[in-house]
Amino acid sequence: MRIYFQRVGGFAGMRLSTTLEGDDLDEEDLQALKAEIGQASFFDLPARFHSTAEVDRFEYHITIEWDQQLHSITVNESAMPDSLRPLVDHLDRLRRKRH
Repeated sequence: MRIYFQRVGGFAGMRLSTTLEGDDLDEEDLQALKAEIGQASFFDLPARFHSTAEVDRFEYHITIEWDQQLHSITVNESAMPDSLRPLVDHLDRLRRKRH
């Protein structure tokens, strides 16, 4: 499994990203991510979720390669489905731990 995660925007307009490799994750994080990917039906999501432009909000770019599947989405904070929130929050925590 490989996950590219990027958070863009916010008050300072910062671009923060990380790439996570399944082999580098501990078993607990790996299993949680797999469950969150499944709960979000990530590979069935549209490529873009967008709502009207909002100042100082975050936009997320996520690409996941797993089990012969590759899918990328872009979602802004206000358009994010509830089912995707746990995965985004987990990826953002892992990004912060790495930097």
